[in-house]
Amino acid sequence: MMKMSKRSAVAIVFATALSALGATSASATTTYYYVGNDFTTVDGDLSTANFVTIQFSLPGPLGDNLPAAFLSPSDWVVSDEFQTITDGGIGAPSIIVQLSTGPTGLPIAWSISATQSTYATLIESCNDLANCLTNPAADDGYVAGGELGFGSVIGHPGLWSTSSPSSPSATPLPAALPLFATGLGGLGLLGWRRKRKNTAALAVA
Repeated sequence: MMKMSKRSAVAIVFATALSALGATSASATTTYYYVGNDFTTVDGDLSTANFVTIQFSLPGPLGDNLPAAFLSPSDWVVSDEFQTITDGGIGAPSIIVQLSTGPTGLPIAWSISATQSTYATLIESCNDLANCLTNPAADDGYVAGGELGFGSVIGHPGLWSTSSPSSPSATPLPAALPLFATGLGGLGLLGWRRKRKNTAALAVA
């Protein structure tokens, strides 16, 4: 049987770990977060302390300079801090997402509206897309179709990110790290056994 050199073993461990890391990265979802500015025009249940927030997940990053396209996100949540519409929630929720990205891969133009048709709830955010219904840049919230409350901010779009704005971003443990640690442990054991064998051979001599 051909003996494996220590260098070859190290190379195999690193290659396996990097391969697993690559597979994990390729299959990971990407979550996008939007935080709007405070409403400046309000009525009823909404106040100037309310603002639009959006969160949704995609199978992977959007990519740089994406032209305007309709998307079908999962695990989405849209709120105006008074009412919240969620994917799979009550009240027949639905969402329409159209956006384009800039050189950083984040949205630069978008039209997003979430509705809860049972309660006539509507929360929307729009910036610089042709199908923006009212203004080129506006965040709006409607309570019971506007009968119980309305809030809006015009001309001051919020910010997008891919890390949660409400908590420090945590770095998850890479899936390949335990494998990498196991490989290093195996190399350490191999070296110890070899050293022990050489010491025993010297003692016999």
